[in-house]
Amino acid sequence: MKRRDSQIDPFNAGEPELPWESPDAYGDHDEDACELPDHSYESPTKAPDDYDAPDDAPAQKPAEPEQPTNRRASRPAPTRESTPAPVSTPKRKRGCGCLVLILIVIAINVLLPTLAFIPHCTGIMLEDDAVELTWDASDSYEDEEREEDEAEIEALAEDTLDTVTAPESPARSLIASHFEQDFQQNLGYTVQDLGIDTDDYVEWALTGFDYDITDVFAFDDSEGWGEAYGSVYFDATTPDIFAFKDSFYAAAHEFLAQNNLIGIDVMPNDAQRASFQALFDEQLDAFRTTVTTTSTANLETKEGSDGWVLADGTYDSAMEYIFKLY
Repeated sequence: MKRRDSQIDPFNAGEPELPWESPDAYGDHDEDACELPDHSYESPTKAPDDYDAPDDAPAQKPAEPEQPTNRRASRPAPTRESTPAPVSTPKRKRGCGCLVLILIVIAINVLLPTLAFIPHCTGIMLEDDAVELTWDASDSYEDEEREEDEAEIEALAEDTLDTVTAPESPARSLIASHFEQDFQQNLGYTVQDLGIDTDDYVEWALTGFDYDITDVFAFDDSEGWGEAYGSVYFDATTPDIFAFKDSFYAAAHEFLAQNNLIGIDVMPNDAQRASFQALFDEQLDAFRTTVTTTSTANLETKEGSDGWVLADGTYDSAMEYIFKLY
C-alpha cells in the first residue's frame, strides 16, 4: 500500500474539532420546544381487578385417601428397648483379709511398748531440766560480796572524777589538744597566731565541774562476758561548750572579715592580736557560769590483780563526751 504524505505539521497543527463540538451537530433548536402544552395533564388510572379476598372461616381438612379393602392390616414394628451393657464384676482375690489382719496385729505389738515408754521418757527429761534449773547457792555471787565490789568500784570512780580538775589531770591535755585543732580548722589561724592562750580555755571548760554518781553495778566472772567487770553511771555538770563555740566562732569570723584577715596569707599585727584576745575573753566570761549543761556518762571497770581498775579507754571516752571533744 502506497503511503500518502500529509501536509499537516503535527507540531504546529491546531486543536482537533470533535464531531459533537460542531455548531451544526445538534441542528436547529426551537426555544418553544421544551415548553409544556396548554391542555391540563391527567395521570393514568388503574382499573380494579376481579380478586376476591377469602373470608376468615377455617380451612377444611383434606380428605384422607381410602385404603383398599383387600390390603392386610399393618402390624406395628416392635420397639427396641435400650438395655445397659452387663457390668463385669472383678473376681474377689482370696487371702487379702488375712494379710491385713496380720499387719494390724504386728503394728499393735510394735506400738504398744513405744506408747508405754513415752511417760517414762518425759519424766526423765523433766527431771534433767529440774537439775539444770536448780540454783546452787555455793556458786552464786552473794549479796555481801557484790556490795563490797560495788563499794570499791564507786570509790574508784570518785577518785577518778575528783582529779579531773587537777593541774596534771589527763582531762586537761585532752581538752587543750582538741581546742587547738578545732580553732585552726574553723579560723585558719593557730592559737599562737592570734595571741590566744589555750590554758584560758581549759580553765574555763573546767569551771564549776561537778558530778553525781547515780548507779553502780558489779558482776563476777560467772556472769556476762566470763570476767568480772563493773559500771559506774554519773551526771556531770560543765559550762555549755556547744553554746560557747557557736557564739565565739561567729564573732571571730566577723572580726577577721573586718580586719581583712580572711583568705590571704597575712599575719595579724600586735594590735589585732590584742583586740582578738579581748574578744575571746569576753566570750569566755559570757558563758563561764551563766550557762551550764549536764551530761550523763559512765566509767567501765575491771578486776585486776590488785583489785578494781578502770577499763582501757573508758576515761578518754568519758572526758570526750563530757567536754564535747568531738
